[in-house]
Amino acid sequence: MAVFCENCGRVGYSPVANTPEFRQLAEDINRKAIKNQKKNMIFICIFCVSLATCFWAFTGEPVLNWIITAFCVAVALPISLASKKNINRLKTPPVEVTVLKHEETMSPVDYHGITGGEKGYAVRFKYASGKTFFIGAYDKRYQLYYQIGDRCLYHRNVVFVEKYDKSRDTFSLCSFCKEIVELGKTRCTHCDKPMLV
Repeated sequence: MAVFCENCGRVGYSPVANTPEFRQLAEDINRKAIKNQKKNMIFICIFCVSLATCFWAFTGEPVLNWIITAFCVAVALPISLASKKNINRLKTPPVEVTVLKHEETMSPVDYHGITGGEKGYAVRFKYASGKTFFIGAYDKRYQLYYQIGDRCLYHRNVVFVEKYDKSRDTFSLCSFCKEIVELGKTRCTHCDKPMLV
């Protein structure tokens, strides 16, 4: 539940995440992400089985065939397990995390596909278990928004980290398109989806 105070600003997690509109949008994102994960699993498995079958059908070298088969299993199994893990992660409820540190990288990766050789700016978050993950971008918006030590709620269904104490914020981030939004807006000015305020 969110708590609002005229003196200290906005403190607490937003009740917006429990509204029917937000839940439906999150379910739509999850459905697409799960569908893509399943497609990837099926593609990798079909490719590996096809490769192994071709070697068995067209070569007379049993040792080579077994090596290729073992290679295909070694490739397909971890990818399938990772995809299954990602699917299960998308279905889990939000979890509290803490901002651990800011990092600069040459190959930033975030959850909406930014990769490359440019300099990137990432924020590393820590679960209570001690495991960490990071979200990054080519600009400093995440590092400006998330301060080290901030208590946050990781909404895994939309891959967004909501801050508990928003009282020091000078801008907001959209939980769907991750763009910068002016403070006080209840809907994103870029994608028109509800803000976690």
